[in-house]
Amino acid sequence: MQLLTIILPVYNVDGYLSENLESINRQTYNHIQLIIIDDGSTDNSSEIIETFKKNNNLKEVIAVRQKNAGLSEARNSALPYVKGDLIWFIDSDDVIERIDAVSIIVKRFDEEPSLSMLFFGVDLLINDVGENWGTRPSDSWNYMDTERVMTKKDFLKEVTPRISVWPYVFKANIIKDNEISFIPHILYEDVTFTLQILHYSQKIQFLNKKLYLYRQRKASIMDSQNVSTLDIVSWEKIVEFLFSFMKQKDITANHDDFRLFKHHVSYIIGNIFLNKVGSFKDRYNLFKDAQMIGVTSNKLVVKLLLGQLRKEKNE
Repeated sequence: MQLLTIILPVYNVDGYLSENLESINRQTYNHIQLIIIDDGSTDNSSEIIETFKKNNNLKEVIAVRQKNAGLSEARNSALPYVKGDLIWFIDSDDVIERIDAVSIIVKRFDEEPSLSMLFFGVDLLINDVGENWGTRPSDSWNYMDTERVMTKKDFLKEVTPRISVWPYVFKANIIKDNEISFIPHILYEDVTFTLQILHYSQKIQFLNKKLYLYRQRKASIMDSQNVSTLDIVSWEKIVEFLFSFMKQKDITANHDDFRLFKHHVSYIIGNIFLNKVGSFKDRYNLFKDAQMIGVTSNKLVVKLLLGQLRKEKNE
């Protein structure tokens, strides 16, 4: 019987946490290790966690309270406690939508032992009004109708997967063996984490069932449209990490992963240039580095970036 570990970072979500925990507790497959990291909550989240810890149906519940350090550090703090064969990162204001979700997930990994990761459909809850995330592959977490097991190479030919961690369940050994963790103190921390796991994965399967309810709140980081200093620092750290990783792993134009990495790096570099992050010299060097590994070979991107460089140089 495979043990599935759920990692749940918590920070000031007492209005949603009980519903989240109940969606985990009611699972028909309860061979679950739940690791809760209370990241210094100042509301009633800690009390809700303590009550749940005393009364639940799960195999094991570990609750750790730490000083507020951010989402990345909260998730990283959970990794040494992991005992499961499978890992699922869940956000504490979201909900597992089906009571048989974990049962379905574990069954797929039992049927296909070589599976590296599984991902599934998602419903979106915006401002507490439910609606489907979307139906088109480019606008949806519901990428395809097929549920066939695919090699990573074939999978990446068909889709450019999104990088949030919560609609995926990963084999734990991929994370442990490759010492993958989240970059601390940044936004968009899922980008480098998920891209690394995809790099090390062999076989991937999409489960054409909606198992997860993602709540996007007005107060959430992802809902904000304003560019902050933290956005800028995050983009710079992510690009720096991905450049280094691509060089280290020799992810060049002929590599199976190149299109995936190029997509995300190009998007972040575009944000850096559009928001004029850093000095002209810094951005010019970034552009030259990007050209060297081929991630700005798209003619439209090159035209945009060079146009901005010329314009600023003449100002």
